Amino acid sequence: MKNVHPWRLLIKALIIFVTLNLAYAEISPPVGRLSIYNWLVPGRLRLPAGKDPSYVVTTSDLDSLIASHVISGTRKVPDEYRVLVLGDSQTWGERLSSNQTLTEQLNGADLVACGKQLKFYNLAYPFPSVVKDFLILNRSLGYKPDLIVWMLSADSLIPGPEALDYVAGRNPKVIFEILHQYHLDRYTTGIVYNSSLWESTIVGRRIPLYILAFLQLYGPFWAATRIDHNPGKYQPLSVNLKASQNFLNYQPPNLDPSIFAFDVFDVTHKMIGQVPVLVVNEPIYIAPGENSTIRYNSDYPRWAYDQYRQFLQTFVLQNGWNYLDFYNLIPYTEFTDSNFHFNSSGEVKLARSLAPAILRIECP
Repeated sequence: MKNVHPWRLLIKALIIFVTLNLAYAEISPPVGRLSIYNWLVPGRLRLPAGKDPSYVVTTSDLDSLIASHVISGTRKVPDEYRVLVLGDSQTWGERLSSNQTLTEQLNGADLVACGKQLKFYNLAYPFPSVVKDFLILNRSLGYKPDLIVWMLSADSLIPGPEALDYVAGRNPKVIFEILHQYHLDRYTTGIVYNSSLWESTIVGRRIPLYILAFLQLYGPFWAATRIDHNPGKYQPLSVNLKASQNFLNYQPPNLDPSIFAFDVFDVTHKMIGQVPVLVVNEPIYIAPGENSTIRYNSDYPRWAYDQYRQFLQTFVLQNGWNYLDFYNLIPYTEFTDSNFHFNSSGEVKLARSLAPAILRIECP
């Protein structure tokens, strides 16, 4: 038997390594769609995200987000009225367990109208951005929604350079292509996109692949416990506010409507065709203490927020969509750690107020 020289093994291993990486870059396989969810373990009730690595790994790959969600493993039956719910951390359910969220409150109500069972799917993701919502919706239209409920805030309509970090960081090429296709190139400013061969190899994609692998490893834990988020402790919000009238770089009395990403509405309207949309201005914390006549909360002075509400209603109705303004629906005592997050009791109130409007759309 001939001796095998170590350097020959090293060269062969290097050739195999380079070949695999080049092949991966050339083929660009949709590995994000490979998932044990909805196969070996149940699909998740909400998109995987969270700050506590004990329960979930946060992924921003559009394919793996959807592949892990229950919607990708649920066949639509003839008597199902399918409702996709978009939004930010409020709708996703920050500080709530997965069965306490808005969509699960609505599913628990067992709503039926015109002979169809309403089924709600939580496609919110914990970052305020209508562009992010648009991208998730674009990826989800193949699941044949009958209605889109879009929960919005002023923050989600003000795009910043970080607006797409959470969904563009791991799949910038896909994001660029979608936004360019729908002439939303101005929202690609904050995306760092390197289209080099290196970035397309296994080594160049090692972080997304690592996150994808860990997402699968959390599958059995999810199946056993149905825990995907640790609410944790929080500091209650102050009821007293500063007297500042400032909003971004604006002072009263007038706010420029061009700072809001209303052009995303026009593009979405063209993309979804005849699918009805219900836009909901989501509830906010309204502080009752000092300077409450000047500001609603630490984020919004009253003069600016009231103008935002007028702008939003105008642009929504221009597209022929349905609109609800629930900004003052939830009492301040039911908010938790931010001006947008409230407890399970608040979710129940929101679901009970939202359900009649949805039933009117489904069965006028």
